[in-house]
Amino acid sequence: MDVSEAQLWDDSAVGAMDKAESKFEQRGIKVEIRGLDKQSSILMDKIGGLSKASGH
Repeated sequence: MDVSEAQLWDDSAVGAMDKAESKFEQRGIKVEIRGLDKQSSILMDKIGGLSKASGH
């Protein structure tokens, strides 16, 4: 998923991304998150969201 044009604002946004990742993986689709900006990466780390997030 390319989130270059998005910014994660709160825990509900992180939860939505995590839910989408889980649904794809349940179907055997590998998910890679790209393009997180610095603030979104900090939020992801703080909340403990997506394990495969890249582009920090």
